[in-house]
Amino acid sequence: MTDGALRWPDADDGPPRTAPGREGTWASPGYRSSHVRGRAVLVILAAIALADLIAIRLDLGGVVLMAEAEAGTLTEETAVAFDQLHAAVGLLQTGLLVASAVAFLAWLSRVVDNVPPLTGRTPQRGPRAAIGWWFVPVATLVVPFMIVSDTARRLRPTSDGMGLVLPAWWALWLATSNLGILLVRMPTDTIDDLRTAYLTFALTDLLDAIAALLLVVVVWRIERWSRARAAQVGIGPAARAPADPKEAYG
Repeated sequence: MTDGALRWPDADDGPPRTAPGREGTWASPGYRSSHVRGRAVLVILAAIALADLIAIRLDLGGVVLMAEAEAGTLTEETAVAFDQLHAAVGLLQTGLLVASAVAFLAWLSRVVDNVPPLTGRTPQRGPRAAIGWWFVPVATLVVPFMIVSDTARRLRPTSDGMGLVLPAWWALWLATSNLGILLVRMPTDTIDDLRTAYLTFALTDLLDAIAALLLVVVVWRIERWSRARAAQVGIGPAARAPADPKEAYG
């Protein structure tokens, strides 16, 4: 059953069915559930937020160690153990980042591919473009956000929305990306340099954790809208892919 809290302008008759024209540049094979991919994204994002919190604790611990180094009480064993632990957590964060990128792009591609059978209209950028634009220099600062925002706009009911969640997530994503580049170039020759680096690490990890949680909201809401929309138009995971792509548009 369709979630009673969600309403679309065409809720009584189902979504309007239009053939691909100016709004469409590819033919969707038909509805295929994005639920499993969405669930994977949510799990990985939760793990990222947890890893970031652990990293923040370590980053602040690094600031404390710098104070001990200034006081001459920091032992070599403690410093080596801390560096190894900090590096291990950083490696974990990198691995989760890669996993989240793969899972998110796979999910986004599927969601974009589902827009035509769910709404009867196709976005200008298809599922392949939803992946490819993330790797185009300069354009990656704007176009991927436009794709996610446009997909959410097309799927969302009139009774629900994202508010500032989407732009806040994107702003934090850009901020953490730039801070990550800055951290690689920061000097670490003196105690003051290391203290500044650890504080910057802590800020970056905090923003990254918030960005991950905001993306959880984005993915969860789009998944909720997709499932409710599928129920409304009477299709589901087992729907047959049409032999003729035009069938996807009625």
